[in-house]
Amino acid sequence: MVNTPLDIHSRQLIFIKLNNMTQLEQYLNMISGDYQLDKNHPEYCGFLNVDPSDSGEFTTIAVDMACNPKKYTNALNRVNLELESGSWEEEMIFVKK
Repeated sequence: MVNTPLDIHSRQLIFIKLNNMTQLEQYLNMISGDYQLDKNHPEYCGFLNVDPSDSGEFTTIAVDMACNPKKYTNALNRVNLELESGSWEEEMIFVKK
């Protein structure tokens, strides 16, 4: 595969955007971009189960979000997501609005 200047520029812009986003924004963008929340994907579910305690670099934020969901309402709204009630440290369910 040959990289065109546009391909390289696009990747640089994505890298810059990711570096300028907060960790919370990166986490929520990753979640909202999952195929299970993409209505156009053949395996669309409309929800996504995650284990907050096993969320890699996002574990601290994910566990806090599961334990304090109201604190994250505005951030979730920005990416058209909501959390099912009953989230806890080992299970959190995101739903696309």
